[in-house]
Amino acid sequence: MSSTLLGHTLYLSDGRRVDYATGGDPSSTRVVFSIHGVFGVGRVAPHVSSFFSSLGWRVVAPTLPGWGASSPWPRGLALAHYALDMQQILSDALGGGRDPARVVVFGGSWGSVWALACAACAPPGYVSGLYVLGGFSPFREHYDYTEGMTWLNWLSVGRPSRWWPLSWLQPAVGWLLQKKIAGNVPGSLELLRSILTGPSAMTTEERTILSDWALSKGTTFDDWELGMARDMAHSVEHTLDGYLDVPDLLNGDWGFSLSQIQIAADSGDGTGAETSTTAHPTVLRIAGPGEIPPKLPRVVIAGAVRDHLAPIAMQRYLAENIPGAQFIELQGNHISGITTMDRIFMAIINSLEP
Repeated sequence: MSSTLLGHTLYLSDGRRVDYATGGDPSSTRVVFSIHGVFGVGRVAPHVSSFFSSLGWRVVAPTLPGWGASSPWPRGLALAHYALDMQQILSDALGGGRDPARVVVFGGSWGSVWALACAACAPPGYVSGLYVLGGFSPFREHYDYTEGMTWLNWLSVGRPSRWWPLSWLQPAVGWLLQKKIAGNVPGSLELLRSILTGPSAMTTEERTILSDWALSKGTTFDDWELGMARDMAHSVEHTLDGYLDVPDLLNGDWGFSLSQIQIAADSGDGTGAETSTTAHPTVLRIAGPGEIPPKLPRVVIAGAVRDHLAPIAMQRYLAENIPGAQFIELQGNHISGITTMDRIFMAIINSLEP
């Protein structure tokens, strides 16, 4: 079962619109809540749907506030409240008054901050697992959040982005990007290649690994890249609100602390042993999918050593401050982690299954 970009539309209790896509096993109440990054929309690719269907899990992928046709995030509202949105979206997706039996929340890149909010602020026991890939730390609490950050990123989304006259930078850049990519797939593809998939952003080896991964999923690198470009073109077709919200939300009060994420109740090995909650979590350095163990703890924070958009120092901070988190160090750049996602999801799910 695959889905269109605008598979479902829901109006939340406060009247806001949210679009979401679904995939996987439509009869299952075990759900992966998958949250996209900047210039993304809720989409479930056919190979993703097939993978989770084979595991007996469902996938629900919302389009974040202010992206695509989803309503903007209410001004001044803390990220903590997104956990309520998740509950309403999953209730609508499952239908028939059914509650999810299990929920694993995934957030990639910008989606990570929303995933962290869901994991920290949902009712106790609602979220069973958390997987963050290339995630952002809370700038307000993480003193060294700039480690590994480029000057442009720091000026665009760091603390200076909220100070005049630099506060004009994000809106100005956003307006130019919207003119270039809104509803324009070729323009989106050009931008994508300049920041993520082109020779200036990706080594030949990284491209080869991604190409082999795409072939293993029944597609090609070019078609996978084109799918991302279509998402980008749609993401700002209606509004720029989601993009403009990034600096304020990253630098603002999230309304929760990372220590509130209390998912990792056991070691993930089925023994019921207590998970370490020290400030120095174990580090699993992975060169490829084959090195992922069959089971992992219920909270996994993964980052790539060459990620300049969300530097690996941010993921280390998350792992050190979320109780029981497993930190996984990957090779490659911001999107290289996609090749290990299936194995990591399976290892987290295996820790949840009896």
